[in-house]
Amino acid sequence: MKTLISLFLLTSLFFCSCDTIDDKPVITDESTFYQNAGFENNENAITLIAGNELVFMRVNSFDQPNVFDEQYTEKFAFAVDQNIGNSIDISNGELNELNFFYRKSCYCPLTVDTRIKSGTITGTKIDQMKWDLDIDLVLEIGYPYSEDQVEIDTTYSEYPYQFTGEFLLESL
Repeated sequence: MKTLISLFLLTSLFFCSCDTIDDKPVITDESTFYQNAGFENNENAITLIAGNELVFMRVNSFDQPNVFDEQYTEKFAFAVDQNIGNSIDISNGELNELNFFYRKSCYCPLTVDTRIKSGTITGTKIDQMKWDLDIDLVLEIGYPYSEDQVEIDTTYSEYPYQFTGEFLLESL
């Protein structure tokens, strides 16, 4: 009986002495722009390179510690001519010509293609270090599927992408 009580007390002491676990989610939201830049779209990743464009990039992520498969990251980037001036106003038809990148990483279905269906990107250059942008797009995200397990086709789903905020200058 003493052994059982000793074991119970030792186990209780062990659990009471453990640090508390911080279960607060970690949220990251970075909006940056790069001068004299460009980017290469490598299917699931983006690589910034030297170039002659302004590249705007937003990365937001969510991570809940101690929870399995809940991480979520979304990357959106687009490039415009370096000499665009002090404002951006791109809409509908012009969006088809836009060099852009969108990818979400999560415990979710694989995507194979993303295109812009409609929307607007407008913004104002505040100073040399900052742009204010309003992005309101409808993206079409392609998911692979196969009815016969042989040929893979792509089905598209609409996804609204909206963000309003500041983009701060970063160097390559």
